[in-house]
Amino acid sequence: MAKRRRYFSPRRSRRTDALVILIIGIVFSGMVVHHFTARSYAEEQQMKARLLLEQIYRLERVHFEQYGVYLPIDPNHNADVLKLDGPSLYQYRVEAPDSTSFIATAWADLNGDGKKDVWGVDQNHPVPIHKEKD
Repeated sequence: MAKRRRYFSPRRSRRTDALVILIIGIVFSGMVVHHFTARSYAEEQQMKARLLLEQIYRLERVHFEQYGVYLPIDPNHNADVLKLDGPSLYQYRVEAPDSTSFIATAWADLNGDGKKDVWGVDQNHPVPIHKEKD
């Protein structure tokens, strides 16, 4: 009788098992990293609002340095200066109550509970301040 060929040797099986365990370990590690580094939609919107408020601060400072007054951004008069109507959960308002100060505010109801998440900057605070938490 002819010898039967062994297609699956014990040695090859151990290598395959080790490779499968390695792949499972890499996939599991990737899932853990994603879980701890991923941001929710609300967190992304919050980050965008903070970045836009920082840009508003820079815009206001440059305008003040050039013209000596802060610029109130009003949708009826100068909406082309800063487009605040993009796709976002946050709404924005920039007020200049007098020529030496301004207040920029961003607010949103992130989870629909009626409480607002409010961030703001002014002439003295270039980094957005979390005024109210949702």
